[in-house]
Parts: sequence; structure tokens; C-alpha cells
Amino acid sequence: MAFPALSVLRHELRLSVPGGVAVVGFAEVPLAFAPDYALTSVRQPMVQMAEQMVEQTVEQTVEQMVEHAIRLILRRTDNPAPVGVALDPPLNTAS
Repeated sequence: MAFPALSVLRHELRLSVPGGVAVVGFAEVPLAFAPDYALTSVRQPMVQMAEQMVEQTVEQTVEQMVEHAIRLILRRTDNPAPVGVALDPPLNTAS
């Protein structure tokens, strides 16, 4: 958003940047280095921030995990049932 703002400030409103207005970007992107912009930017440690968010999410998920008893229901969509293993019938939904 800083680049369009710079363009409007300089070309449409004919304001001096940084003389009349200061503009700061919130992401250190390659275009910020271009001579036409030379945009002052906030450099954020994106990789470290992402790693920390993943760690926090995993920790919260583990803390909130609830154990449920599960059972594999063998039918015919993965492999034929091994010899001697009975396939479970469908659940009885009629009550």
C-alpha cells in the first residue's frame, strides 16, 4: 500500500516526500530498494515469527486434545478383507 500512496502523494497531490509527508512501509520488499522509492520500511523477522506461531499453535492443540476411542471398520474400499476377518455391517440408523 505504501507504493501507491507514494505515487499519489508525489504525482497527484504534488507533495514532497519526505519533506511534506513521511511514508513508511510495513514490509521489507525488494521494490523498497528501488531508487524511485527508497522506501523506509519496518523489517520483520518473518521466518522466526512463523516458526513461533506454529510452535504456539501446536502447543495449544496438544493442550486441548481429547482422546476418543476409534476403531478401523474394514470394508471393501482399501483391500479385500483378510481371510477369516469379518466385515462390519453398516450402522443401524433406524431406531
